[in-house]
Amino acid sequence: MLSHRRQGLVEGRPCRRRSRGVLIAAVCGAGLLAPVSLSASAIASPPRGASSSTKWSIADPPYSTSSTVPFAPLNAISAISPSDVWAVGQANGSLLTENWNGAKWSSVALPKGPCSTFEADCVLTGISGDATNDVIATGNGEIAESSGWVVIPLAFHWSGSAWAAMNVPSGVPDGAMEHVQAFSPTDAWAVGVAFSGSTETVSAVHWNGTIWTEVPTSFSTTKALTINAISGSSASDIWVVGETETGGYHDRKFTSVILHYDGFTWSNATVPDHSGLLDVDALSPTDAWAVAADGSILNWNGSTWTVKTQVPYASIVEALSPTDVWVGGIVSLAHYDGSSWSTTATPSGIDEFNGGAALTPGSIWFAGIAYKSNGDEVPAVLSTTDG
Repeated sequence: MLSHRRQGLVEGRPCRRRSRGVLIAAVCGAGLLAPVSLSASAIASPPRGASSSTKWSIADPPYSTSSTVPFAPLNAISAISPSDVWAVGQANGSLLTENWNGAKWSSVALPKGPCSTFEADCVLTGISGDATNDVIATGNGEIAESSGWVVIPLAFHWSGSAWAAMNVPSGVPDGAMEHVQAFSPTDAWAVGVAFSGSTETVSAVHWNGTIWTEVPTSFSTTKALTINAISGSSASDIWVVGETETGGYHDRKFTSVILHYDGFTWSNATVPDHSGLLDVDALSPTDAWAVAADGSILNWNGSTWTVKTQVPYASIVEALSPTDVWVGGIVSLAHYDGSSWSTTATPSGIDEFNGGAALTPGSIWFAGIAYKSNGDEVPAVLSTTDG
């Protein structure tokens, strides 16, 4: 079975947790932080402008586990409306789905299946919904079969009243559905990593309303590959980001991975940052935002990616408009108003940022995990309560 071990900072990077080949973006608790030298473009403090009026609250969604030492991170979050928000993760080896109905968080049961097998180890790492009755959650699971332990991709669909398992063809790689973006009931993409010998490839799997189908991408490597996020402003404007990593510990090297889909083919792109990319959020074909592992915040203007500022230990970006962009991190929350950046301290009660969602200035969500003093690691959601 797989273990979950928190890793310390390497070369000033955010901490990362690897689960079954899925590298979940995270940042270290304050006690693990190393000094960071900020460039002249780093954000200013104290906060000013629009961000200074935004109020935040922490919620601890419910979960259930038989373990005496709970490990229950939320890995992704998707907001359909202010009163319909989904977050997914795991509770030790079991799948975890949480829903916000505008008043409270509730756990919602998934159908029994392979993950109900004794000692199965399953995790949901992606979720995306385009309507109240069209939400897709993805991940993978380590399942006991007669031939031994096997890892399988997982996908579930929410119809508005219940979750149902989606049929994933047997040829889809086990790590191919780590993150998902749904555009309509007949158009969704799941992305991850496919392995073939010593080669690792960016895997893209398309849902057409009936079946999942693998679609070739343009990136492969012999280094360790991780895909961290997907975001599209439309079905013909989709970005996927991640990183490669060489072996070793103190001397390991990372490079940024970024691909774009134009509605026909996937192609490699380049960014002026080589530390690895943790998250991306696309607003339009001429405006997208990304977060790099070294804290760089990048912007796409339709032709090139440029570094706009630096937010130490940031891991999530959520953009509402070109003049309203939020960056989440364990040290601070940063805001861009179209002309300047401001920052405010992240409220206590959340210790990792693994996903984000934004609808309006008064409806912004960051999901992750909180480390409790008794050793429990439990679901946590940071959200706006006042725009």
